[in-house]
Amino acid sequence: MAANQLRIGAEDIGAAQGQNVRAMGKLLSFDGTTAQLQLAGEGPPLAVTGHGLDEKLSQGGDVPINKGYFEAIGMLQAGSLQMMQMVYMGENVDMGMYAQMLALTKQVPDLF
Repeated sequence: MAANQLRIGAEDIGAAQGQNVRAMGKLLSFDGTTAQLQLAGEGPPLAVTGHGLDEKLSQGGDVPINKGYFEAIGMLQAGSLQMMQMVYMGENVDMGMYAQMLALTKQVPDLF
């Protein structure tokens, strides 16, 4: 399943519509149904929705707004992501390094 999922940053949201994607970013907000993730690169936050999102974000505790990083996996449609899976990545993620990895995946896609 992972082989056919495109990793995206903020600048890729428009080009990846209708595809299964993996998007990692910092959790900016959560209103009970929609999470906003700030992805690597320049661009607006990505809206993430889906069944069970609140449980995946809270991990049995408080939702780590403005400090927790998550990878959202799902279908990108109309500028938002319909989540199939959400993985907590912790509070210390180097998004600059992640942006560099995204650039490499575009330059040498056969390696990733």
